[in-house]
Amino acid sequence: AFLAELAQSCNVARAHAAACMGRGSAYLLRRRDPEFAAQWQQALEVGYERLEMALLRRAREAVGDLVPVFANTGVNVDNVTDVMSVASGCIIGSHFKVDGDTWNAVDGDRVKRFMDKVNSLR
Repeated sequence: AFLAELAQSCNVARAHAAACMGRGSAYLLRRRDPEFAAQWQQALEVGYERLEMALLRRAREAVGDLVPVFANTGVNVDNVTDVMSVASGCIIGSHFKVDGDTWNAVDGDRVKRFMDKVNSLR
């Protein structure tokens, strides 16, 4: 229940309540259990992506087709189809880098895979 609520709300307090856990229990478990820590991170990533899509939809609804709406973070080859169904375009940074790390060099293969996907949407 904790991880499901965390993925839904990105709110640790709500996730504690949903799982009937003490306020700091999950933090302690995260420190002690690497698998739980990885699941926590995954739940947050799912939640952030869901929230970012909701924000894009709200922006699109607010301005209609009068103003371009761009996704500025979190766009990758796995979600670009959904993002581009709402956004006018997107700004890509770390997804194009070696291992997805902001400080690494651009990875030509990652760029090609992404652009092949984008071009298939056009």
